[in-house]
Amino acid sequence: FIGNAFDVSTNTLSYFRNTFEGNYYDRYEGYDLDRDGYGDLPYRPVSFIAFLFEKYPLTLILYESFLARLLDAMEKLIPLLNPEALVDKKPLMVKP
Repeated sequence: FIGNAFDVSTNTLSYFRNTFEGNYYDRYEGYDLDRDGYGDLPYRPVSFIAFLFEKYPLTLILYESFLARLLDAMEKLIPLLNPEALVDKKPLMVKP
């Protein structure tokens, strides 16, 4: 997942059939203390702002705005819309 505006978007309940583990994300900001090549923190590819943009297309005018960045920062502190099935528990640290 390199250079995407949004890594994952979902509008279905069948997302639980997919596996999100061992992928590389250029947006991942974790660390690898045990040096196994995988991030020690899980990565949540679905963001609240992506959900808003999908559900309410007119909110796309906020893309790259201060408000969108603020919501994204808040999402990292308090995840609002992150189904547990859409979490990569072992994100790659280095691009394959």
